[in-house]
Order: sequence, then C-alpha cells, then structure tokens
Amino acid sequence: ESVTWSLKDGRLNVSEVSVDIDRVGKLKFAFDIVGYTPEFLQTLSALSGSFVSADGTTDQAAQAQATARLLQAAQNLFLNSASLRYDDASITGKLLDMVAKQSNVTREALIEQIVASVPQMDEGSTDPTPPAVLKMMQAATRAFLNNPHSIEVRLAPKAPLGVLGIAAAAVAPTNLADQIGLQVNVNDKPITTADADKETGVAG
Repeated sequence: ESVTWSLKDGRLNVSEVSVDIDRVGKLKFAFDIVGYTPEFLQTLSALSGSFVSADGTTDQAAQAQATARLLQAAQNLFLNSASLRYDDASITGKLLDMVAKQSNVTREALIEQIVASVPQMDEGSTDPTPPAVLKMMQAATRAFLNNPHSIEVRLAPKAPLGVLGIAAAAVAPTNLADQIGLQVNVNDKPITTADADKETGVAG
C-alpha cells in the first residue's frame, strides 16, 4: 500500500487499500484525486458542527448555508482515476455449485438467471441506468461467473473530472460511461462493446 499527498495542489494518490480474507478473496481499492488541500480539510472541519446544533436539533437555515459552502468547496475536488478490484479465492465457484444444487438447476442455468436479473436492480429508479451500462454489467457478470478469478471496475476520465460533475452525470446518466471513463475488466481483460451488445439490458 502506498499513499502520496501533495499539499500544494492537494493531489492524493492511494495506490492500494486492500482487505484479504482467507479462502474468500481480496478486495482492493485505489484512487487519485486533486484538490484535497489543507484548506479543503479546514473547510470540512469548520462545517462539521454546522449540520446539528449542540442540543442535537437541526437548524435548517444553518444546514442550508453549510451545504452551500460544502458544495462550493467540493468544486475544487477532481478525480483522476479510481478502481475497485476483487480477486477471487475459489469461493465464487463453490457458492454457485451450492446454490445450483439447492435450486436443482445446473451451474450454467443459474448463471443465466443471475445475468438476466442484473437489470432488476434498476427497477423503480427515478434515474434509470442507461441500457449500454446495464449491458456492460450483464456481460461482466457473465464473464466473471463463468470463470471467476478477478473483476475490476475502473473510472478513468479522459481529463480530471470534478466530483460535482460525477454527481451530475449520475443524476442524468445518458452518457454516464463516457463521462466517467467507465471500464470493466474481468480476469484482466476488458469488457468490450461487442461483449455488451450480446446482452439484453433488460430484466429477464
């Protein structure tokens, strides 16, 4: 694990934060941001007590003012990249076999059911995920479950992306994948557009 922090521009680069569970797998998180300056931290510290008063009640006017100041400070935060990776230690295959046996279906049939159910996570959402992203999620799920070794989700925008821009993209996600530079790798191979186009993007 490596962490570097430049006070001048607030660049915080965390190469890896990991959790390794024996016979389960290893979860690794990394990110690279700019704007995490001492001034930004001072602003956070100053605002920390603004949302709830000393007696535990909420002052709506003070809360609104604090939120506005927080959003203003967040305008200086930019994401260079971020990644979340899971390396499997054989637990996924064992779970698939166990559930398939309990459900009296083959492992292949169970995987098809899981892939088909991925879009259901989006049902009822006021900001539905674009079909292209859902198809990518289905393709990644299929690839990983068929050969469960590793899966990684990366955000790699073409240029540093403001955190407020990420939030805005999530609210209006028409071009979400392109805006945030979304990449999904399974077993160190990228999920391509051709892979995603084989999926339905709708709940089965």
